[in-house]
Amino acid sequence: MHAMGCNEAREWMSLRLDGRLEPAEEEQLSEHLRRCPSCALEWSHWQELDGLLRTAPGVAPPEGLSALVLERLRQQRARQIAGSLVVIGLQVTGLGVLMLGAVAYCLHGVAPVLSQVPYLIPAARFAATHLVTVAGVLGEAIGVLMRAAVSRRAALLAPAYALLAAGVMAAWLRVVVRRRPAAGGPAGA
Repeated sequence: MHAMGCNEAREWMSLRLDGRLEPAEEEQLSEHLRRCPSCALEWSHWQELDGLLRTAPGVAPPEGLSALVLERLRQQRARQIAGSLVVIGLQVTGLGVLMLGAVAYCLHGVAPVLSQVPYLIPAARFAATHLVTVAGVLGEAIGVLMRAAVSRRAALLAPAYALLAAGVMAAWLRVVVRRRPAAGGPAGA
C-alpha cells in the first residue's frame, strides 16, 4: 500500500461519495483522512454538501424549455447543412468550370478535324469515349467534395484535390488528343 498524497485523496473523495471505490481504496482514503487534518476537514465539507444536494427538492424545468432547446438545435443544424450545401455548390461549380476549361483547351486543336465530314463520326466516337471517362472522374471528384463538406477536417483538402484532378485530367486530355488522329485521316491534320 502506497502513501496517498492530498491530491489523490481529493480525487478519491468524489469517488467515495458515489460508491465507486474498491474496499482497499476505501481503507487507503480512510487512513489518509485519519493522518491529514486538512483533508479530513475537506472531506467533512464534501459530506455536508453531498447531504444538502441529496435532500434538496427537485425543481421542474420551465414549461416549454425542452421544445425551445430542441427547436434551437434544429435551427443550428439547418444552418450547418445550408452552409455545407453552399460550400459543396461552390466547389462543384469551380470544378466544373475548371474541367470545361481544360476540355476546351485540349480540344481546340480538334476543330479543323471536325470540319472534315468523313472524319466526323470516328472523331465523335473518340470524343464521346473520353468524355465519359472525364465525366466519371468528375463524378468521383464531386463525391470527394461532398464527403469533405461533411468532414470539416478534410474540407481544406477537397479544393486542392479538385485542382489536382482538373490538372491531371487536362494534361491527360491534351496528350490523348495530340497523339491520336481521327481514324482514317491524315496524321497531324
